[in-house]
Amino acid sequence: CAPSSSAGTGANAAVGSQCLGILQNAPSASQAATVRMLGLSKHVVDGSGTTISPGDWLKNDASGRGVKIAAPSSSQASYAMALAGSTAVNDIITVFVLPQNGY
Repeated sequence: CAPSSSAGTGANAAVGSQCLGILQNAPSASQAATVRMLGLSKHVVDGSGTTISPGDWLKNDASGRGVKIAAPSSSQASYAMALAGSTAVNDIITVFVLPQNGY
């Protein structure tokens, strides 16, 4: 659903859609994707609009970056909890991947 690095490539889901993990590699069309579905991962985030703090739940933006959501709900599918803060676009932080609606 979302790239793990600012150079990440691959398909991104629609904004705020249900994500089940974070892409860990940048596979070509003929290679398999490695997706972290549960546990610790690095993740590209955008904390420039709304500051991300440790403990915040994240959803995806149109570029696949993690962005803070005010309150997780079925209409805002969160998939990871921030373990570090961010106030800039394309920061790479550690998150705990735990899709709330995926299991």
